[in-house]
Amino acid sequence: MQTSLRIPTYDELNIAFDNAGLATGASEAHGVICGVLSAATEDKQATSWVPVLLADRDKTREKEAQILSEMLVSLHEQSQGWLQNPNFEFQVLMSPDDCGLAQRVMDLAQWCSGYLLGLVAGGAGDITQLPGTAPEIVKDIMRISEVVIGDGKSEQQEKDLTELVEYVRLGAHAVYDEIHQSYEKQKSS
Repeated sequence: MQTSLRIPTYDELNIAFDNAGLATGASEAHGVICGVLSAATEDKQATSWVPVLLADRDKTREKEAQILSEMLVSLHEQSQGWLQNPNFEFQVLMSPDDCGLAQRVMDLAQWCSGYLLGLVAGGAGDITQLPGTAPEIVKDIMRISEVVIGDGKSEQQEKDLTELVEYVRLGAHAVYDEIHQSYEKQKSS
């Protein structure tokens, strides 16, 4: 019987990062992990997020860093399962909907920034050389990483944020699929 992983929540991860003396937040960390998973075509590359997220930890907080590391491994494993699943179960880790709009917009921007960093850490190389529609999607994610809350009506901004999150969610899944399908084709040739 397989046990299911306990995935850390947004708040739990943020507390763990703070306890380990790291400035990274949950959304950015999840983005890094997902970017690495998307770009990494070799098992050894799939964990290249570790030095990106844990290198600057406070060395006097090793116990806290170990707890954080275990949480990140769980998040990594769950994210990999989501990205490999053709049912599009993948979710962007952000603050809950009851948090303010500004916080969720910032979380999305940080997730996208982390995703871009993860693509690089995972070995994606020149994004213009990625297969299929991946270059266009990654360029869009670059633009979304710079998003800020506007002056419009809150209701419309909520709708816009929902649409951006959905685009990023599906886009990250597509980038993962395209890179990995291209790699499998090359490997079998």
